[in-house]
Amino acid sequence: MADQSAARPKWIPCYDVREGAENKVHNSKWSNEIFVDGSTSVTKSEFIERVLAMDYAPTLGGPYTTVSNAGIEDVAAVAALFDLLIQQDGDSISEERPLTKFYMSKRLKEMAGEGQEGITWQSFITIFD
Repeated sequence: MADQSAARPKWIPCYDVREGAENKVHNSKWSNEIFVDGSTSVTKSEFIERVLAMDYAPTLGGPYTTVSNAGIEDVAAVAALFDLLIQQDGDSISEERPLTKFYMSKRLKEMAGEGQEGITWQSFITIFD
């Protein structure tokens, strides 16, 4: 099957890097922009800072939002996403616990569901609600 790609993102990949057809390598945006300079973990404050700094790209399959209206204004929502990603089997969430790249990938796969390699934007909104 031919490698398919789109001009706009359709889902949030659960992996940090994947090699596809004809040795085409895809690095997920989250792995490149949250875990920078070879880091494999981030603190909550680093996570919030880096998510807020990410460039917006209009998506396929989600509501269309212009770049000028796409800024994240609710820092609490990004903090809640961090908490959702580091949560382990009902453990209490510690402000000190870092999020690793490996564990972020693992949690995204859990949230996506069995056998899924990505989370659609609508599924992400449902999970996050």
